[in-house]
Amino acid sequence: MSIHHMPIGNGERTGFRDQQISTLHRKWHQHLGLHDIDNMWIENTLAIPMAVVDYKRSQPYELNASDMLVRVYQNVANALNVPYLLVFYDTTPVFTVRPMNTYAFTFVDQDTVMSEAEYVALQFRVRRQWMPPNALNGLSTRKPVSFEDVPF
Repeated sequence: MSIHHMPIGNGERTGFRDQQISTLHRKWHQHLGLHDIDNMWIENTLAIPMAVVDYKRSQPYELNASDMLVRVYQNVANALNVPYLLVFYDTTPVFTVRPMNTYAFTFVDQDTVMSEAEYVALQFRVRRQWMPPNALNGLSTRKPVSFEDVPF
């Protein structure tokens, strides 16, 4: 079976991510490339890694810093000298961005709730890319007033 005839993928097993974030990401801008490695995404510019992102479709929660997967993601990001961001998202879309390594603190210094437009602008900053004037056209600027209002 050629790669062009292979099934696109298995259904979501964990409930922490889904096709929506992949579809949204592709809609935002053609220069916002990424690769999904199970649940680790490598944000890139011209095939140069710019950030490691772990997307979770859920309400923000505390992670065990000694958790093996967290440590692996941190090690990958640190080896690449790029930010490691934990991003919780919902269907609104609203994003809560959590810095997970020293490089990430350049962009956010604590859990930060962002609208879709703010998150896409962050994507361009992380990549150190110029953001075209129309890049945020049509994106939601809605976000909750506080963490307690995050609709999960």
